Amino acid sequence: MIAGPPQSWEIPTDAVHWDSGDWIDWYRRQGTAEPGEIAPEVDPDARVRLAYRALLQTAKLYHEATGRHLPVYEALAELHGVVAHGLSLDRDRQDTTLRIACIAPYAEPRLLRIDFAQEFDRLLAVSIAPDFGIESRLIERHQLHGCIKGVARLKWSELPQPDTGTG
Repeated sequence: MIAGPPQSWEIPTDAVHWDSGDWIDWYRRQGTAEPGEIAPEVDPDARVRLAYRALLQTAKLYHEATGRHLPVYEALAELHGVVAHGLSLDRDRQDTTLRIACIAPYAEPRLLRIDFAQEFDRLLAVSIAPDFGIESRLIERHQLHGCIKGVARLKWSELPQPDTGTG
């Protein structure tokens, strides 16, 4: 029995096409990869970058379409840590050395809520702006002067700046 053409929503089984004398991967034809990027099937880190971009784009499009926010900002912050700072997604959820805190795009004022009673050595502070731009800072706990214990609200603008190595 010969199978008919794939439905428009199905990924072709060959998933590779010949175009202008070059092999073009299906996912590149769909616009989900940057030129020169390694295929997600080959590089697991590429899969994380692809998931990060897709989740960020989905959150932005959903907000533009509905005016509401998806509950994905903590996951975006974690994925941003992997993509921007080389953190591991495989880290144990009970890992006490790293704390991730996120400012959602709708948060006003732009404050991070940090519980200093919890043990952590480093803080990944992630700010997602109303236009869905993302900034982050990986900060050693000892750099957070004046915060010893209890819950603190820290202004993004007052967090230590990342060391650029140009000093």
